Amino acid sequence: MKIIGIDPAPAKNSIVFDGKNFLVFTPRELKEYINQLSSTHEPVFISWDAPLSAAIDINNFSLTIRKIERFFNRLGRYAKDFKIPEGISTIGYSGCPHWTLSQYIFSLPILNPSMQEASEFKLVMCEEDINSKGFYITEIHPTLSMWILLKDILNTNLLFENSWKYKGDRKEATLKKRSHLIQELLKLPLVKNEVDGYFINKKR
Repeated sequence: MKIIGIDPAPAKNSIVFDGKNFLVFTPRELKEYINQLSSTHEPVFISWDAPLSAAIDINNFSLTIRKIERFFNRLGRYAKDFKIPEGISTIGYSGCPHWTLSQYIFSLPILNPSMQEASEFKLVMCEEDINSKGFYITEIHPTLSMWILLKDILNTNLLFENSWKYKGDRKEATLKKRSHLIQELLKLPLVKNEVDGYFINKKR
């Protein structure tokens, strides 16, 4: 299975990691790259760093925010219990600018099934949605995932005492956090058994 990680950006370049190389694409180039993937590889699994589902079921209808975003919102009612730090952001899906790029390439999120043409990439919501063949895409939130995996390990690390912000500027503290997060992640069996750290460190 060809696994691709994508950090999409509708107004600037998107970053793609194909397992060995980091690639940079404009929105049109990214669409073309994904079209080529689906014609030359099968199966393909895309990890997409942006919302891909909507809250349109009867019991949890909202055109602005999903339950999971409300649950992990740093300013929400659960934030104090979980001690969600600065740098972990989960705004409502309608407020994410990635929306237009997700629609442009995958027609996701689906808001009106009767009017939207489904993408050949099937949206994965659980493990049972995947088999050995086909084209798949799932939504990821790297910052939130890293915090969940490492928050207990880094609980006493002074570098992460007040903030988990590890990107957005070139300040020394920010760069140190980023480097430290990568090294701690590569120690986890869940990560090191699936990711070759050589290619990550090579591109840093």
